[in-house]
Amino acid sequence: LALIGLVGKDQQKLDRILENFETLSLPIRERLMRNVLQDYSGYYYSNEKKEKKPIDAFQRQFALRVIKDRSEQVMSSAISALLSVELAADEMGVLQEMLKRKSSGLRKKLIALIIKQRDDVILPLIENTLETGDTEQRWAVLDIMLQLQKQNRLSENIPNWIDAYQSRKKLSEREVTFLEQFDTGSISQQAISADNGFGLY
Repeated sequence: LALIGLVGKDQQKLDRILENFETLSLPIRERLMRNVLQDYSGYYYSNEKKEKKPIDAFQRQFALRVIKDRSEQVMSSAISALLSVELAADEMGVLQEMLKRKSSGLRKKLIALIIKQRDDVILPLIENTLETGDTEQRWAVLDIMLQLQKQNRLSENIPNWIDAYQSRKKLSEREVTFLEQFDTGSISQQAISADNGFGLY
C-alpha cells in the first residue's frame, strides 16, 4: 500500500504493482487509479467544467492496462482518460475484447471511445470483429457501424460489411432490428429468407 503513494511516474514501480493488480482489493485499485489518472479518475472527474490536459504516455499505458478491471469505476476512469488522446490500431485489441461485456453503460462508453478514433484505426477493429467476434461483440459493431453511417464515415465499406453480415445462416431478431436501420436497401427482407430458415436456423 505504501508503494502506491510512491509510484509517481516511476515505470518500474508501476509495473511491480500491475503484475498483481487484479488481486488487489478494490479500495487499493481505486487509490492507484486516482494516483495515476488524477483528473480523469472517478474522484476528480465529477468536476466536468475543469479543463483537463491529455494524458501523457505513462498514464496512457496505465489506462490501457487497467481498462479491463472488474470495477466499473476503474474501467470508466480509464475510458475517460483514453478519450483525451488518439489511439493506435495496435491498441484497439483491448477495446474489441471488452465489447464482450454485457453492461449497457460500459458498452456505450466503449463505443464512444471507438467512434472517436480515426477511420483507419476503426476499420480493422470492425473487420476483425465481424470475422471472429462473438454475438455481443457483433451487436456492438453493428451499433458502431450505424453511428459511422450517420456521420458519413467509412461509407464505401459499410455496404460490404452489411452484405457479409446478411450472409450468416442465423440472424437474431436483435440483429435484424439493427440491420433494418441501415440505409442499404431492403435489408430485413434479405436477412430473413428461405436460405436461412427465415432466421430460425
